[in-house]
Amino acid sequence: MKKGRFRNLFPLALVLVMVFTVVGCSSNNKENAAPSPTSSGNEVSSQPTESAEPSKEDITITVWPVTFAQNFPSGVQQDPVAKDIYEKTKVKIDVESHPTDEKFQAMLASGDLSDVIIPENTTQYVKQLIEGDNLVDLEPYLAQYAPDILKNAADAIEYSKKYQSNGTGKLYFIPSSIVNKPSPKIENKAIVGPFLRWDYYQDIGAPELKGYDDFLNAVKAMLDKHPTNESGQKFYGFSQWFDWDIWGIAMFPSFMEGKDYFANGLYQVDHATAEMESMLTAERSSMWLGVDFWNKAYKMGLLDPDALTQKYDTAIQKGSSNRVLAAIASWQLRDSNALLNKAGMPDKGYTPVPVPVTGGKNIYSNVGPFGSNRYWAVSKNAKSPERAVELINYFYTVENAETLYNGIKGVDWTEEGGKRKQSAAFLEGMKADPNYVLTSGAGKYNNIIGLNKEFINPNTNETLLIQSREALLESLIPVDKAMTEHYKVELPVDILPPDQKPYFDNYSYIAPFMPIAPDDIKRIDDKIINYVQSALAKMILTKDEAKYNAMKEEIISKVRAMDYDTSFNWYQTAFKEAKEKGEPFMK
Repeated sequence: MKKGRFRNLFPLALVLVMVFTVVGCSSNNKENAAPSPTSSGNEVSSQPTESAEPSKEDITITVWPVTFAQNFPSGVQQDPVAKDIYEKTKVKIDVESHPTDEKFQAMLASGDLSDVIIPENTTQYVKQLIEGDNLVDLEPYLAQYAPDILKNAADAIEYSKKYQSNGTGKLYFIPSSIVNKPSPKIENKAIVGPFLRWDYYQDIGAPELKGYDDFLNAVKAMLDKHPTNESGQKFYGFSQWFDWDIWGIAMFPSFMEGKDYFANGLYQVDHATAEMESMLTAERSSMWLGVDFWNKAYKMGLLDPDALTQKYDTAIQKGSSNRVLAAIASWQLRDSNALLNKAGMPDKGYTPVPVPVTGGKNIYSNVGPFGSNRYWAVSKNAKSPERAVELINYFYTVENAETLYNGIKGVDWTEEGGKRKQSAAFLEGMKADPNYVLTSGAGKYNNIIGLNKEFINPNTNETLLIQSREALLESLIPVDKAMTEHYKVELPVDILPPDQKPYFDNYSYIAPFMPIAPDDIKRIDDKIINYVQSALAKMILTKDEAKYNAMKEEIISKVRAMDYDTSFNWYQTAFKEAKEKGEPFMK
């Protein structure tokens, strides 16, 4: 999962995700019909070849993806799911498994793009990629090489041509994570929230959480009672990362308050009311609530001293090795459960879902109509655009998406009497092996699958991801059972705040229509966010309350002097127009 990544147009951090398997957890025309040199110096046409079928000889296609939840080596992938991709397409996927904005910007500047690209938060690159003549128009290829994209993502295709083509009307991008029948059911599948070491939480009486301070106080009590882990290593209360713009600061409060943010965190929006606010001046700004939360964590001795300088991978490694008591993201702690189980302590471990917070506004009942802001595209460097489009089509095929989410049929799951269930070997592997996702491939590619896990298979009327209550009951580990027994429910997905009510996430119907900021606004935004990131870090490490308050006022004053009002006025107008376009889709 990753930064603005969740930060921007789509509320992905609040997208509801099945936590018992794997989550994966931030404008304007150029014709592209002319040939363009590939990285090898050859030329490739942006139109399909005249042959009836593309060559089925082996081909290796390079893929630049979004960030994965797991850490694995880059290169040609060899897991069973990657082998299934090869068997059906004769394509070997050569994946860059540690993509960063910095690397992508360097590749874009040099023209050395991968064959297939799925840039993190694609929308910020739409104009640059199209005006740089970097991409193939995909529409001419779909009928012959991608029938499942046409069948399952028709609305998203039309949306992309109209709103993500830089005014050309061409199909350069195909949105991923498509849904067809959003479920109105309210369940706790959130991947952001208060996650913690459950057996230690019970040790301190599992106190009810009524807000941010209760969460901090609970972690403090846990750390006081358990300063080291089972291996004698020092525990951190939290070991957050802050290298994803302001995600690390603002996302947890956004989750708690029922909000999301865009423009790299300069503005926030309420999911239920679909009203936009200034992150700088709103009364309950997620940014200021986040700074306050982490400042208190720092003053209470709960925050890893390296948190403000460490990178994401380091924070994940600490959380995955049973060295962190609590987190705001599920995937940081998840692998520690298998580690403890392997060490003969299956009754110890971390919560599979957030601990409920009374008054929390974190559960939504729908997904946006046009997929996520992670778009597939084919660069003009592609060795064979036809084969690249065939590869992409694999990720939009119902049968293949079931494989991507659940693993190999007959090995990781079976179907009996029309009902799917995970195999005993799969369930045991997930419980015992922290790397089982990489071993099996099941869930490894979740962040780039064309069809959302909640997409309804028209042949079975079930979601692509196996998540029947029967299957979930079989997948429970002892720590899951201890949590469900405490809250007197059957499954972790049933654990909800006592006053939780379902409501629709109206912002997901507005976000797809938000335009890309013009260059003058982007320059203002970049200057502000660069300053804010540095200034907020200093605030977090401030112990004196008077100095803390003075720093906040100084930040607000300096940001206003950076032409903030010009930026705000532009986004306010753009948001109003996007809301008018999205309102017909709202419930």
